[in-house]
Amino acid sequence: MFYVADLQGKATQQINAYLAERKIPAGGHAGVAESAQVMFLDQNKTMMRPEGYKIAAAGPTDVTGTSGDPSLATPEMGRAFVDFKVNAAADQMRQQITQK
Repeated sequence: MFYVADLQGKATQQINAYLAERKIPAGGHAGVAESAQVMFLDQNKTMMRPEGYKIAAAGPTDVTGTSGDPSLATPEMGRAFVDFKVNAAADQMRQQITQK
């Protein structure tokens, strides 16, 4: 069994750096970082509610459940972010296997 902290920790650092380079705030729940990943994974476009983006952009709200502005998110960003997670986790698992 492995504990793969890099899936979240290292990948989050990479996502934050990606967004900072582009001067895009990551946001919290349902902000750019999370929304982009869902956009990429949601090929049928059934999980996102674009009608709530304007409300969410105004700030944290109980109406949408968001604490970030998802309006700048794209599926292309989401693919990069998912790749960060997969690669970070795989790299850490390979490292753990070779240490055994």
